[in-house]
Amino acid sequence: MEWRDSHNRWLWLAFIAGGLLLSFCLMSADPWHQVMARDLWMPKSFDPTKGFLPYALHFSCYSALALLICRISRNPVWWLSLFVLHAGVTELIQATIPGREASFSDFATNLAGISVGYALSYFFRRLPTPR
Repeated sequence: MEWRDSHNRWLWLAFIAGGLLLSFCLMSADPWHQVMARDLWMPKSFDPTKGFLPYALHFSCYSALALLICRISRNPVWWLSLFVLHAGVTELIQATIPGREASFSDFATNLAGISVGYALSYFFRRLPTPR
């Protein structure tokens, strides 16, 4: 079995586990909106007056995950499209939760991170794939 194949299985398992967790949260006694409306350690919106840390954190996380997806997947475009869908759905969910805000700049920051990760994967493509 190739290195890429075994990691693709882990990506599939993580995707399925995330879906199960989401469905459990939606059907639990503590509704999703109440869970998400609690005070989190991150600011409720990427307000520029709160500093650049939330933007930098999301940008770097999305870049790193996009780079990882492109390095270990045989179909990186398919996985990245799911990743873009995740970023959009996350903002839509935040828009429906009272007390939380969603903005296009948050979504644009996530898309920029995905784009940089995809570009870095082409830059690092000349490096050998670990076995």
